[in-house]
Amino acid sequence: MKSCYHFRFIAEDAKSLWKDLTFRFYRDGSVTITNNDTDVRIHPKQLSGAALDFYIRKRIYLIKTDLQEKIVKYA
Repeated sequence: MKSCYHFRFIAEDAKSLWKDLTFRFYRDGSVTITNNDTDVRIHPKQLSGAALDFYIRKRIYLIKTDLQEKIVKYA
């Protein structure tokens, strides 16, 4: 089983297309996004607005964390 990071996005805006999403970021760089209301998978290119912003911020955070871990390990 792959290890992954789980994040949950809940939209505060009533007009938002995506209200409740679960993001699973895997160590190999892949991601799984599930709409918790319908239990349907979503592709990152389908995201918009606050959900897209959330995805981008978490992806950047995980990339930075991975780089810092590698710097410490190989320095």
